[in-house]
Amino acid sequence: MFKQKQKGSALVFALIMLSVMVVVAVGSFSASMIDQETSSDTTKSVSAFQTADTGVEKVSDKIVKNSGVLLTNASIGAVCESGSLFVTGYVDADNKKKYKVELLDGSGAPLPCATAVTSDVGIMKSVGEFGGTVRAVSVTVEGGVDYCPTVDTSTVKTATLPTGRRALSCATASNGKIYCLGGSTGAYLDQIVEYDPSTDTRTIKTAVLPSARGGLSCVAASNNKIYCFGGYSGGVAYTSQIVEYDPSTDTRTIKTAFLPSARQNSSCVAASNNKIYCFGGISAAGQLSQIVEYDPSTDTRTIKTATLPSVRTALSCAAASNSKIYCFGGFGGTYLDQIVEYDPSTDTRTIKTAVLLPSARGYLSCAAASNGVIYCFGGYNASSSFNHIVEYCGG
Repeated sequence: MFKQKQKGSALVFALIMLSVMVVVAVGSFSASMIDQETSSDTTKSVSAFQTADTGVEKVSDKIVKNSGVLLTNASIGAVCESGSLFVTGYVDADNKKKYKVELLDGSGAPLPCATAVTSDVGIMKSVGEFGGTVRAVSVTVEGGVDYCPTVDTSTVKTATLPTGRRALSCATASNGKIYCLGGSTGAYLDQIVEYDPSTDTRTIKTAVLPSARGGLSCVAASNNKIYCFGGYSGGVAYTSQIVEYDPSTDTRTIKTAFLPSARQNSSCVAASNNKIYCFGGISAAGQLSQIVEYDPSTDTRTIKTATLPSVRTALSCAAASNSKIYCFGGFGGTYLDQIVEYDPSTDTRTIKTAVLLPSARGYLSCAAASNGVIYCFGGYNASSSFNHIVEYCGG
């Protein structure tokens, strides 16, 4: 799902790990595990697991929709029993499938009944019961359920770029610094600019791009280097170059591999398999639907069999915590509101049908936060530029 960002909104955490197959049930679920195990059949066991799983989803949804409140608030419904907080309910109209979810901190310790709030939840232990069979799941909440920024404000930093510019591309390196490459002030640039968030200082690096360009797409790879793909320097001067920049030595290298054709405005993403994927873009011949894989370890590129649903440029893609890549919007003759999922492990792409962007747009910029949830910023659709921040919780 997506949410247009508002102050205090929450993130949906990632996902369920079936870490405990059978646990001793608590409270109203208590019973002899030996008797349950020997009398339960496969259907009951599966239903009990599903009930426990669904219980976590229901409780999580309550927490996400009621960010920052006490867990004992009626909107969450947690009740203190024996010094720990539990949420109990049913997943069916006949009240045959019952769940009981215990809310714990990140270490697995009980939360203080009177004062615990949604952001304190680190682990959920859910017990499901169906037909006398009890099963459980243990869930780790990565980074907490609440959205971590407590102030939700924006600040214009004291440091500035050397000159005003557009169509540049920036990437965060493993040294914690951000590198912005190329761009245009009306004239195209070959600069590489380093920004240090810890000191709010920027430095023009000695290394430069092979030629001035904008519309490139740069990505920080797992080898601690930055790779920039394609770009444009006016007229019909597109490039197919792949350029490597090493922040540790301030050196740049034109790689032997190159894009299948010269292009700009692709969106490139580093995936969990240590490869980089570039989506779409525009060449002198028009918009593209290609998905191109680049392997920094071997300096090889491959045109994947899967393609985008249609040609498009000015899209923005980001890798989520489920190891899939999501591409948002773009322009392919008309502006698009599509969200497209790409799975590098199977080379398959899927148009997400349950949710779209708030409106069709291109020239947006999307990035994954530390917990894998994706945020998309701004965009343009020929009549309007947007100031939206859109949160996407995919899956």
